[in-house]
Amino acid sequence: MSGSKGSGGESVVRFVWPVLDEGYRWSREDWQICLAGRDVPLEIRDAPRGPWLVDPLTSDSAPGRHTQPLRQRHDLHAEFARLPIGDDDESLAAMAAFASRHGLLGHQIQSVSRIDLESSDKAVHWAEHLSTWTHSIRLIGGLLELIEACKRSDTELLHSFVRWHPSGRGVRLNYTWPGDSRPAQTWIARDPPVASAGELRKLAEWSGSTRDRERYLEPVEYYLYREVNKLLGEHVAPKLPLGGGIALVPDSLLGVMVVMLAEQLSGVWQMNLCPACGRLFVPRSRRDQKTCSTACRKRLSREGGKQ
Repeated sequence: MSGSKGSGGESVVRFVWPVLDEGYRWSREDWQICLAGRDVPLEIRDAPRGPWLVDPLTSDSAPGRHTQPLRQRHDLHAEFARLPIGDDDESLAAMAAFASRHGLLGHQIQSVSRIDLESSDKAVHWAEHLSTWTHSIRLIGGLLELIEACKRSDTELLHSFVRWHPSGRGVRLNYTWPGDSRPAQTWIARDPPVASAGELRKLAEWSGSTRDRERYLEPVEYYLYREVNKLLGEHVAPKLPLGGGIALVPDSLLGVMVVMLAEQLSGVWQMNLCPACGRLFVPRSRRDQKTCSTACRKRLSREGGKQ
């Protein structure tokens, strides 16, 4: 999508995001939400004291920089998906380091203040709750794994994620999302009165086939397109900048990572698996680039020389 060009030759997806020079830190101290409106998720309202990833400054003119992740790199979502999910010090440190490099996620920022009346800090701060981060890592990490399985045509893995109704009247995704202890079951398509006409046609095609691609890969791919389109509708909107053409503008850093998932799913960008470190990366020099960095290329060369 960020590779799609408008009439002026520029990307139709535009996004600039602020990052504080001072970085961000987690706080387990006593905080309260200043404006707990209806849009505050239940898991945040149930744990108002955090932990919170707090913007340490209160001025809009605080020193910082602006990044353009859709121009600078297209594998930020893969880096985000590798973050640990937990409330231990190591997991919190990894999330804070990501935020200090790339900024807050931006889609569920809350205003918080200290409860401690003896504290010298009486200001209101912007902050993000731990549940916002863990839910987002779970979402991006899970969709990324499913997309990569489809791109590799890994029908053996996809077979373990798909559950068919014995009579072929429906198909479900049976998938353990990152951070979960057991699989969640989600209907991909099912018989009337729930299914649409389009879903019924797909269901008939898939259930009538004996090939693994139609039985397992295509249902997961169908699910992915549906879910990614839903997320694009929530986090990306068309805008008409003053004096410019129509642009698609993500609402947050999470929205940018949804765009990256959409690019990966649609084939705009190819991602390779680095054999040295096991990380997914977008090739920058050429499409058959094997390693994610010079360090990994040298490491692989050294290991090959020892064999």
